[in-house]
Amino acid sequence: MKIKIWSFILLISTVLFIACDPDETGEGNGKVKNYWESNAWVRMQLRGKVKSVTEISNYQGSIYTNSTHFNNQGFITKTTSSSAG
Repeated sequence: MKIKIWSFILLISTVLFIACDPDETGEGNGKVKNYWESNAWVRMQLRGKVKSVTEISNYQGSIYTNSTHFNNQGFITKTTSSSAG
């Protein structure tokens, strides 16, 4: 019984540790290897120095706008949401 419990704990911990290292980040192409130390540009998979991202959606006749603004280092400085209609 103890072997089954330890095997289950080992399996769960392996899955959790693998999940913390996404494949999109790599060392060879200048990206940060550690996901948790990366900026928002890397996590959102944006290329280049993006100043803002705006998403516009239409749901049942209402228009929703979500904007995300970044600083020079790639961290989120401001998010805004609005709706019309």
